[in-house]
Amino acid sequence: MDALLFPGLTPARHRHVRRFLSRSPLARRRFDECSEALGYDLEQAYADADIYDWEPYQCAFLAINLALADWARVEKGLRVEAVCGQSFGGFAGAVAAGCVPLGEMAALLARSTVVERAFFDALDEPLACVFFSRVDVDHVDELVARAEQPGGWAEVSVRADRGVHAVSGTVETIARLEAAVRARGGIVYYTINRAEHCRRMLPLRDRVEREAYAGVVFADPAVPVVSDVTGEVLRTADAVRTDLLAGWTHATVAETLYDGVSALGVRRLIVPGPPSAFRRHGGGRFEILAISPASVSEASR
Repeated sequence: MDALLFPGLTPARHRHVRRFLSRSPLARRRFDECSEALGYDLEQAYADADIYDWEPYQCAFLAINLALADWARVEKGLRVEAVCGQSFGGFAGAVAAGCVPLGEMAALLARSTVVERAFFDALDEPLACVFFSRVDVDHVDELVARAEQPGGWAEVSVRADRGVHAVSGTVETIARLEAAVRARGGIVYYTINRAEHCRRMLPLRDRVEREAYAGVVFADPAVPVVSDVTGEVLRTADAVRTDLLAGWTHATVAETLYDGVSALGVRRLIVPGPPSAFRRHGGGRFEILAISPASVSEASR
């Protein structure tokens, strides 16, 4: 049994996928769908965007990963019997499962971005989220607790594959944590100017539901969707909608998702993205088939 796994958002520059976008009619179609809904040329906005311009990066990532999944289905004849997504990948999963058309999802994300910026800008103390690895799993919580002193706040937001973690917290706390990670020989990948997947995001979650999700009608998924929040199999429109919103307040834990996928009987994960990034995903439980922009570009020559 195959499942389509959409990865979490990673900040990739336009130049890294430019060849794929120029060669793939499937990518062009997906970008056009988003552009029509957003009211501007998404690819141009993506090319011009700064790494912290959330809206174009999110919508471009969504379109790219759906186009890669399209290619696997159209050109390779791959058929999946379940869909799942890690963190932001859940939005792509909802589109791929037929719950929300891509254009409507892009518009939802655009509205959500407005709400998110207003929320974070109004905070008395700025927040951040750092992504890192190569710190012993047993020591992560200890480092977070130490970084919180004196008077700080931090919370683990992501426990992903290959020892990758993300921690949200106040800017000063995250700065202390970054220093501690480097002192332990860890690798800090990047830090974003927001918090996510933590309990302090409950007020934001409620605002996003009222102001971004209002009027969006979700459909029941055409194939089962596995939650990365609970590991449960989602089979109704309301369950998928609720799960996407729950991502704001619950940590993303890879093993939770994999337990759910495994219980469903999945043996292979088809993952949009480079093989080098996903080779060891799933903790050895699944066969991994990665579909990258580079491989699709070569096949489209």
